Parts: sequence; C-alpha cells; structure tokens
Amino acid sequence: MRALNSAVRLAVRLGLPVGRAHVLTLTGRASGALRSTPVSPIRSGGRRWLVASSGAAAWVANARADGSGTLRGRGRTETVRLVETRGDQAYSALKAFAEEVARGRWLRTPPGSPVREFAADLPDHPVFEVLTERSRTAEGA
Repeated sequence: MRALNSAVRLAVRLGLPVGRAHVLTLTGRASGALRSTPVSPIRSGGRRWLVASSGAAAWVANARADGSGTLRGRGRTETVRLVETRGDQAYSALKAFAEEVARGRWLRTPPGSPVREFAADLPDHPVFEVLTERSRTAEGA
C-alpha cells in the first residue's frame, strides 16, 4: 500500500490525473513534520468531504489534532481546514463515498442504502468537511 500511495503522491505532484486523487498534507501531531497522503474528496450537498477508508488512518489523527493543511490536485493547491462532522451531513457524505469511491469496499452499508443506515459506518470511517477560505467566507455571509 505504501508503494501505491507514493506513486499516487508523485503523480498528483506532477499534475497527472489519477482519478479523483488529491494529496492532503497536514502537520504530524507528534513529529510536527509535514505528512502527505492520497485522499479522494467527494461532493455531497454542495460541500466537499473527506472520508477515511480506515478510522485508524494517521491523517485522521492529524486532522483531529490540527485540521489546517493543504489539498493538492487537478493542477492546484488549496489551503484547507478540515472539520470533523457527525449526524445527517456525515451520513450523506458516507453514502456518496460508498457510491462514488468505495463501491462496496470498506463500508458495511451497501451503496444505494438509505442515508440513515450509514450511521453504522461513522465510528470506523470519520468524515471531515473540507473548508477553504472561499467556503468559510460563503458560510459566514
């Protein structure tokens, strides 16, 4: 898996399209060093989300410690803030993740299930809203 992640990080850095892959860079909670990992942002309800394929992912712990970082993909780098989300918005994001990215992998709830059924997956698959300066400004307006 590490070799695949390294290849995806390199391709995104070079501006090559790799599906919906982006590279998320956050500050390591223990080391303070920048840590990068491939992620697949999704859109649901007019917002962008990151869903962890595993709740034990290091990026999840780093996002919980300090959600500020960068998201690089499709030829641009954005400064982002990740905000962990629960409830109906998280369930909708999990459903979109199941249908667009996971396609039956990782989650217990099958794609196409009612939104509320994805509540069972939330403990193992944390959901973070991706906020940029533009989205934070729009929210406050």
